[in-house]
Amino acid sequence: MPVVRKPPRRGRHLERPRGAAIIVALLAVAVVAALATTMLARLDARIELASDREDLAQARQLALSAIDLARITLDADARATRIDWLGEPWAQPQQPAPHPGARIRLTITDASGDAALNEMLRAPARGERGVATPQPDTPAPLRVPVNINTAPTESLQVILPGSTPAQAQAVARMLRMEPATSIRSLGERLPEGLDLPAADRVGVSSDYFIADVVVEYGVAVSTLEALLVRTGERVNVLSLRSR
Repeated sequence: MPVVRKPPRRGRHLERPRGAAIIVALLAVAVVAALATTMLARLDARIELASDREDLAQARQLALSAIDLARITLDADARATRIDWLGEPWAQPQQPAPHPGARIRLTITDASGDAALNEMLRAPARGERGVATPQPDTPAPLRVPVNINTAPTESLQVILPGSTPAQAQAVARMLRMEPATSIRSLGERLPEGLDLPAADRVGVSSDYFIADVVVEYGVAVSTLEALLVRTGERVNVLSLRSR
C-alpha cells in the first residue's frame, strides 16, 4: 500500500519570527512613549519653575514700587503739616495703583510707638536706660521720642507716669479724635491724676515709619517691611527685609 505523505505546511517556520517582531515593535513603542512622557514632564516642570520665578520677580518689583509710594505719601504729609496723627492719609490703608493679576496691600505705621523697636519704650519712665538686644534680621533699635498722637495704649501706659490701662486707653481714644498740637496742650486734656511725661520722651510728630507690603501675583507672594526715616524734604529707607 503506497504511503501518502502530507505536503509541508508553508509559512510554519515564519509565524514565530513574525510574532516576536510584533512584540519587539510594541516594546519599542512603549519605551519611546515612556521616554516622551518623561521628557514632557521635565519640560513642564521647567516651564512651571520659570513661570514661578517670573511671578516672584514681578511680585517683588511691585512690592518695591509700593515702598516708593509710602515714601511719596510721607513726603507729601511732611509738606502739609508736622503734626502727625492717625487721622491723616498716611495712617489709612493705602491703595497702590491697580495691577492686573496682582493684589497689593500697603500699611504705614509710626515706628516711634513700636515697643519692639524703640528703646525709649523699653527704658523705665524715671529715665534709667535699658539695654536692648536686636534680633537677627531686624532693624537696629531706635531711641527717639514717642509721638503721643499715634502711640498705642500699651506705649502710652509706659510714657504716662502712673497711668492705668483704662486711663491710657482713654487718652489714646481722645488723641485719635483730636490730636495734641504740643505737649503743653496735652497737659490741659489729660485725665485728673496724670502728669505729663518727660519732654525728651514724647512729641507730636514722627520721623520714623514702618511700611509693610504684601503682594500676591500669580502663584507668588512677596512681603517687604521697610523702616523709613523722614529727614527734611526726603524720606529714606533705613532697612528693608522680607518677612
